[in-house]
Amino acid sequence: MKGQEDNSQGTNKTFVHVAKLLYGLGFNVIPVDGNKRPIIDSWSSDSRLPWGELERRLGKAKGLAITGRYFNSEDYDVVILDLDDVDVAFEVLGKVFGEQWQVRLCGQEWSFCGLTGPRPKGEVKCNCDVPDQDCECVNTETGERRKLSELQRGMYIVVRVPKRCLPGGSVRSDAVEVMVSNYEVVYGRHPSGVYYQPVRFVNGRWTPIGIEDVGQGEVINCDELKALITLLKQSPVYTLEE
Repeated sequence: MKGQEDNSQGTNKTFVHVAKLLYGLGFNVIPVDGNKRPIIDSWSSDSRLPWGELERRLGKAKGLAITGRYFNSEDYDVVILDLDDVDVAFEVLGKVFGEQWQVRLCGQEWSFCGLTGPRPKGEVKCNCDVPDQDCECVNTETGERRKLSELQRGMYIVVRVPKRCLPGGSVRSDAVEVMVSNYEVVYGRHPSGVYYQPVRFVNGRWTPIGIEDVGQGEVINCDELKALITLLKQSPVYTLEE
């Protein structure tokens, strides 16, 4: 297993390669700019562009996202768990999936999990030149400087759920978003200056892998999804996006 290759990561050729890989796995791929905004005029979580049309729109991409809901399958749809407050999110996932939730959701050959931006969210800037670099980061609020490896990072976890139990929209708490009608960037450079990093939980630790090693995501059942949403609804900060 290896981290993302870089020296060609910012080129159109590389984005086409990765987009084709994710598209082939069944995902709805959305090219984004350096601020995580879609560069296509309109997008939907209900359907995806034909590959040829998507490929033509990758020239200006600075990152690649996938949406919730749409999945090229008769049985499953996609839900993306976006972990903002990682400590609280880990507790929530443990209550739903058990103490070995990291192995269940992120330790399989077909898992699709990754690291996002450093925390505190929106307050840290890093000068990473390539993926896997333990670059220097600075807290723009306090001026404190630390290595990236010393900072907590947000996470995403891609799962598949039976179509019959998919929520009507994304469900958001202060710690976790059950992303259905939104998208998550999974490849490219984060606005903070770090690179999105796919990971797998191996031998008790989060291990970087290449984007080519991700799968379609673990399958969770309707009862598990319902239990997760029930816990999120108990949060003081809770919203449902249709």
